[in-house]
Amino acid sequence: MSRKLTSKITLKKDYIRKDGNCAMYVHVFLDRKRKRVPLDIFVKPKQFDEKKQRIKGSSQKASYISCF
Repeated sequence: MSRKLTSKITLKKDYIRKDGNCAMYVHVFLDRKRKRVPLDIFVKPKQFDEKKQRIKGSSQKASYISCF
């Protein structure tokens, strides 16, 4: 039996905190069933590259978080 596992990192843009940051989530898909897991990481929407699923920039925070 073959099982397919994929993942995707997204921002929860429907809730923006007062400081302008959004929560990051990892979506894990196993056989078309989704599990959404919060990462306890908050970034501004302008700093997140949705296509590459990484934080833009070369700061220490960006490089540390993007290594996931």
